[in-house]
Amino acid sequence: MRKPGRVASVPDHDGNAAKIDAHLLAGETLRTCPVTGHFREMLKADRPAWWLTVLKRSAANRAAKLIKSSRERMMARTICANGHLLTPENTTIKVVRIRHGKRGRWLARQCLACRYQSMKKSSYTAEDVKAAIQGAQAGFTMAQLTSYRHPNTRVIRQNQLMTAMQDKPKLASALRPLFARNRITNHKIQMQRLSPRGIFAPSSDVILRSVEAVVPQGLTYHQRQEIIGEMVFAVMEGRLDLNDLRIRYPEFARGADRMFPTKYAPPSLDAPAFRDGASPLIETITRGLWT
Repeated sequence: MRKPGRVASVPDHDGNAAKIDAHLLAGETLRTCPVTGHFREMLKADRPAWWLTVLKRSAANRAAKLIKSSRERMMARTICANGHLLTPENTTIKVVRIRHGKRGRWLARQCLACRYQSMKKSSYTAEDVKAAIQGAQAGFTMAQLTSYRHPNTRVIRQNQLMTAMQDKPKLASALRPLFARNRITNHKIQMQRLSPRGIFAPSSDVILRSVEAVVPQGLTYHQRQEIIGEMVFAVMEGRLDLNDLRIRYPEFARGADRMFPTKYAPPSLDAPAFRDGASPLIETITRGLWT
């Protein structure tokens, strides 16, 4: 009597599909799937649309696991290549490469101390440093010698000059007093130009800051803006000197009080609605409090 052969297996497509779905839902891939390749090939032939979704989910889980493992190894490092401690305050996460497809995006952990040092350190030449020294001795400020806003006087970049001053302390001790003196001198020249008695070449930023420093902060918004506007306009016209702002402030404050006569009570309906004109305020009311 012949020995019976292997009994043909009866596939359970629903049960195997449920196992694969649960396995992928847990974040795993087809490589570690509990369903054998024989039954997976049957499912692939029986349910092709479902199998395509399974392949996509498996690839997404594989990419997520790869990113997670790489991030764990990256975050496990405690010291950078230059010996700085990789603390949360001294590190940042930056996307360094993005690939469309299987690999997704890659992140890198950067040491802020190393990045700051690389930003501060910059190569420079002796000619650039010599030109900066000559410019400081000629009366130029550091901004005039390094900023791109001054193309006519710029001779060196700011990071290059700062690197040279760090490498040569004697150079820093010689340049800093010169830059401070030049800054004060230029400020005095600018303030003299703002005076109506001299060449009138005003800087609106300087005028506005000077006037705002004189006008009190406790005033109402409209009253304070009215005073600031009148004083700035008077300086621009030459009727007010910047040195007399604090002395003549009450004069403009009284003008604002006439513009806004009632500070703590509602205005009278018979009061003029506008500064120029005799139309009473009552004629400008379109909706009453009772409506």
